[in-house]
Amino acid sequence: MLPNLSQNIKTAIIQGKREPLFTIASWITLLFPLLMISSGAEDTAMSVIAIIFIAHSFLKKDWAWCRQAWFLCLMLLWVYITVRGCFAENPTEALRRSLPFGRYFIFAAALANWTLVDTNTRNFFIKILTVVIIFLAADGLLQWCLGTDILFHDIISQPDGSGLRLTGPFKAAILGIIMTWLAFPVCMNFVLNDQGRFINDKRLPERVCATILIIIVIALSGERMALLLTLFGCVIIVFMLKVRKIYLLALFAAGFFLLEAIAFASPRIMDRQILSTIDTLENWQQSRYGELLTSDLRVAEINPVFGIGSNHFRIVCPTLYPGAPKEKLEMLCNIHPHNIYLEWFIEQGVIGFGLFIGFIAAIFYICVMHWKTARNNPLFLGFFIAFIIKLWPLASSTGFYSRWGAPPFWLILGALLFYARQHTKKPSGIN
Repeated sequence: MLPNLSQNIKTAIIQGKREPLFTIASWITLLFPLLMISSGAEDTAMSVIAIIFIAHSFLKKDWAWCRQAWFLCLMLLWVYITVRGCFAENPTEALRRSLPFGRYFIFAAALANWTLVDTNTRNFFIKILTVVIIFLAADGLLQWCLGTDILFHDIISQPDGSGLRLTGPFKAAILGIIMTWLAFPVCMNFVLNDQGRFINDKRLPERVCATILIIIVIALSGERMALLLTLFGCVIIVFMLKVRKIYLLALFAAGFFLLEAIAFASPRIMDRQILSTIDTLENWQQSRYGELLTSDLRVAEINPVFGIGSNHFRIVCPTLYPGAPKEKLEMLCNIHPHNIYLEWFIEQGVIGFGLFIGFIAAIFYICVMHWKTARNNPLFLGFFIAFIIKLWPLASSTGFYSRWGAPPFWLILGALLFYARQHTKKPSGIN
């Protein structure tokens, strides 16, 4: 697969159809799904692609992508959080977080307007992403069965005894949520054709089995929010697809009963994914999530207009609980608010939060405007669902800037923007 792509790129360069900058960016784009398994390499890759894209735009004198509404919102947000950081309690800490923020959305713009536009790069990118998701599922299943994965990462036991957590090839227990964010485009591409209907192919049963395996591993991961978001994404599919709803409902009902059977067959899954979730919901105010939400709201009251500054929740929150023991502070004041929207409101105030909402609105506007031409594309649907569940306001989430949480989001955004406009003219100006 990769040798063929290498030969295609070399041939195109010789024929003068591709510039060296694109060759570099294209290869990094292809490797990006693999780099997300590593530790920190994906962050560097985003920065490199962003820099190369700016250089390409400068050489070609093509800056049309800068005038799109979503990009303008994020550009203004970047300026605001940087200026706000200069006046934060700890400017160094705030600027360390805010200054590099621009590389994220420039990376997404590069995918949407440059690297994924190329057919070879785009097709191989999806194939590599598919291989990565299948590998993560297989590695997670191996870890569940043997207690260790292919890289000898041991399964994690929860300190509170609420069950086990899978890590897969990662150092932390994030396998389930990473798969949740990235599996929908892969699974939709498995089973749907370019008319948005189930493929009529003899390989459909094995593709359905692969999809079920992915969902099972997410359930086995022990990550409650990952499983809830996956099930929520399946509900969205029912409303989005044009296929007969009875088929979808029957398929999801079968999957639901399969998950129930796994849970009842495994007390560890039952305790972690079902019983502990019910217990948390029933005792929300006394749970760690309820206590953290209380702290979130108290910190938000400090400066609702301008916020407290980037990366300052971990600094300001403990000051609200003088004398509290370290163990208690870890529950009351985590390193971030654990909700994307609260994180933006607390740290950037109404101004920053408004710009962030404007960015989301601009993306949804693009998707709605291109819905008729894009809705049959399984990759568009998959990335759109991934975008929705990544930003679902009721979800307990990782920090928006986290090293392992940010790259999947900006990858999803870049791919979504491309596939939304794949069958239209190249975007120019405000869209």
